[in-house]
Order: sequence, then C-alpha cells, then structure tokens
Amino acid sequence: MDTQDTTVLVQKLQPEMMVLILNRPESANALNQRMAEEVARIFDEIQKDSTIRVVILAGYGNKAFCAGADLKERKGMTEMFDCKSGIQECQGCGDHRVLQ
Repeated sequence: MDTQDTTVLVQKLQPEMMVLILNRPESANALNQRMAEEVARIFDEIQKDSTIRVVILAGYGNKAFCAGADLKERKGMTEMFDCKSGIQECQGCGDHRVLQ
C-alpha cells in the first residue's frame, strides 16, 4: 500500500465495513485543507453506498489519532464563517463575518 500520495487511506475490510486512516503522521495527523476535502469526498461516496454499515476512523502512526486542525496551514488564512450554524460554508442565513 502506497501511503505517500494520499492524506486518507481507505480499506474495505468486509462488504459492509470500511476503515478510513488519516495519513499525515509527520504532523500528528492534523487536518489540513486537502485532508478535510478528501474526508468529505469519501464520506459523500460512503453515504451513496447502502451496503456500508460501519466506518472506522483511525490515525496512521503511533503519535496521535488526530491533533485537530493544522494550525501551521491555518496561520495565514481567513475564512467565511456562518455565525448562526457554526459551519464554514454559508447556508444562506445572510449574517456572516470573517474571522481573522
């Protein structure tokens, strides 16, 4: 298994069971934008597959499961934040602010 090119490894253990492994051990599996997009894409695919009943989320390496957000990547970022629902993508509430 090549672990260099992807931030999320996917293994199907049984037809109804899938394992997602966060694969950034050098940064304690911290979620960067690429990994978050990969996880979201994979979960979209899983949601469309009615045969999958169990998803196990794990972290690669022995340092940490997941350290949270990659603060080094986020240091210079600003983002649009939906004040009412607490999610990043606007859901049309019309009341937004930019976090610095």
